[in-house]
Amino acid sequence: MLFQPSANRGGHSLGKWLKNDTIHDMIPVNENVSFVKPATAFCTIRSCRVFCFVSTVLMLLTTFDGHVLAAERLFMGLYGGQATSSSIKEIYTLEAETVDSSIAAFFLGKEMGSYGNFFSSEMEGQIVKHTGDQDHWEFNGVFTLRWLPFPWDNTIDTSLAVGLGLSYATEKPLIEVEKNEESDELLAYLMIELDFDLPEQSNWSIFGRLHHRSGAWGVFDGVHGGSNILCAGLKYTFN
Repeated sequence: MLFQPSANRGGHSLGKWLKNDTIHDMIPVNENVSFVKPATAFCTIRSCRVFCFVSTVLMLLTTFDGHVLAAERLFMGLYGGQATSSSIKEIYTLEAETVDSSIAAFFLGKEMGSYGNFFSSEMEGQIVKHTGDQDHWEFNGVFTLRWLPFPWDNTIDTSLAVGLGLSYATEKPLIEVEKNEESDELLAYLMIELDFDLPEQSNWSIFGRLHHRSGAWGVFDGVHGGSNILCAGLKYTFN
């Protein structure tokens, strides 16, 4: 049977998808064949992308098992920050422009392992409150690798950390929508932190941190772009 539009309203027949008359004349089709709805297919692709992202983080956790620290110390702290409309590149070239949105955050984490005297790994959970142009909560989980040795460590012990994880906002953040024309509650989370131990107070440290949410180049709901917040905070590490 040559192609004819299906009268079956329960699905999408080939008549709604193939518009070329030549194809209609050449390809015999079964009128009862139904197609997956685009929205369903998109959700499936989105789930696969998120699964791959989470799997990558879990692979890092299992690959970098390192040497377990003697105490596997816990740490906690507070930080605050101001949102910026600038990209990460603009921030690190000191061209950032702030917007009327800020955060206050509490975090709790645990040191997981050490790798010689070069770097260590951590897990961290965050509770974040947004104020200003935004008024919502944010919950983040992040796996972090921390580089330890710096030439001036005898003067002030310094470390550099990069973390990757997931971020859930209780609503689509306004500054992300305004900047990128798109956002989603669940996005990727990235943090970059420079930490300085306080002299003679080895349990205490101060740090500067970039707090970043984004769609990870479209992995999350097809979102491209995100938000950046410049932060400073105080951390206490338990013995």
